[in-house]
Amino acid sequence: MDGRVRGNVIAEGEGRSVLILSEHGHIEGEVRVPQVVLNGTVVGDVHASERVELASKARVTGDVHYNLIEMAIGAEVNGSLVHLTRAQAGSEPAAPAVEPRAAPAGAGPGGGE
Repeated sequence: MDGRVRGNVIAEGEGRSVLILSEHGHIEGEVRVPQVVLNGTVVGDVHASERVELASKARVTGDVHYNLIEMAIGAEVNGSLVHLTRAQAGSEPAAPAVEPRAAPAGAGPGGGE
């Protein structure tokens, strides 16, 4: 994308969407796309469930939420870098919580039977 967007950029569905923002591109709003390649300016948070590539002219004013990140020398983030696991990013279901159970009295490592 070479233009200017005022508003959010959000990929819909479960596809493998990619946003490529050229050095002339400018987004004022939140970005939510699985794969993001930035060489322009984003004023807002970036959420990438798969990967973010920040090229040398990338400028982000906001937090970058990523699973995998590549950042070139010269790229700038004025905000936080927040690492997400695949489960947090929504790519895989989170493992169910398992509560440990106490072993019955007298049961040792051998099973007790």
